[in-house]
Amino acid sequence: MFPLSDDNPTTNYPAVNHLLIGFNIIAFIAEFIFLSQGGSIDGKLPFDNFALVPARFVSHFSPNEFGTIFSSMFMHAGFSHIIGNLWFLYIFGDNVEDRMGSTNYLLFYLTCGIFADLAHILTNPLSAVGCVGASGAISGVLGAYLVLYPGVKVHTWITWYWRPRVDAWILIGLWFFSQVVYSLISSSEGGGTAWFAHIGGFVCGIMLLKIVIKNDPGGRPAPGDKLALPPFISASIALWGLISIVFFAYHKYIDSHHPRTAVAPVAAPPVKIAVPAGRPVVVAKKASHKPKSPPSGAKALPVKHHSSHKGR
Repeated sequence: MFPLSDDNPTTNYPAVNHLLIGFNIIAFIAEFIFLSQGGSIDGKLPFDNFALVPARFVSHFSPNEFGTIFSSMFMHAGFSHIIGNLWFLYIFGDNVEDRMGSTNYLLFYLTCGIFADLAHILTNPLSAVGCVGASGAISGVLGAYLVLYPGVKVHTWITWYWRPRVDAWILIGLWFFSQVVYSLISSSEGGGTAWFAHIGGFVCGIMLLKIVIKNDPGGRPAPGDKLALPPFISASIALWGLISIVFFAYHKYIDSHHPRTAVAPVAAPPVKIAVPAGRPVVVAKKASHKPKSPPSGAKALPVKHHSSHKGR
């Protein structure tokens, strides 16, 4: 279900939202001109120096590493990545800015991006894979839109012949649910999508909304107030996201401090069997399967036991 537009006109020009879209496009073009084709330095592309790498951030924290939180927020890994992110920002960001005000919206956007990156670091502290993209900050915008305008109709695309109009809470709710599901079933090893960055940004957007919201002059209620999501539901969604982040981060912490190791197999000692004198003993060979009769007299035949093991 892909959003095409919403029935939610704005009263003011969304200058900051359009500037953010422009900065992301400029940064994306600069990646290919100055970074991707610049050759490697110590085995790494210059692109990696501007990406957020959790393991590097945790082990070598510095002002430069802190700066990667902001630089990675305006970088993208490909055309589909940037087009998808900026389209969601274009559809939903203008109304959130219109409700908050331009300055508050800019601070809100950057704060959600920071919180999203911190959620990614917290849940993947040992990852050496660089993380880029504006989706963490945009997830915060979606969280704010969900609370402010849950009942607004959004035109969506499912197939060429099916383009339903759905409530914003259905579209954004399904999106958030999918992020939680994918975060639980996807492996954090290697590349892919930073699901917990999306969850962290979304939760931050809901929690920050009332702090940065701007009331209309004279204390009159803004148009979005009549559609606002009930506080109990907003708090429940935010709490659900926080619990999932903390729970996953706790397991990562346990695994990093108490790594699981496979148990080495223990060889079984040979067993001696006393054979009565005068009785023939037949031992089957593995290769020939021919019987063998030892000389009469007491014998001690070693019996080998094969043990198996599996790592846990």
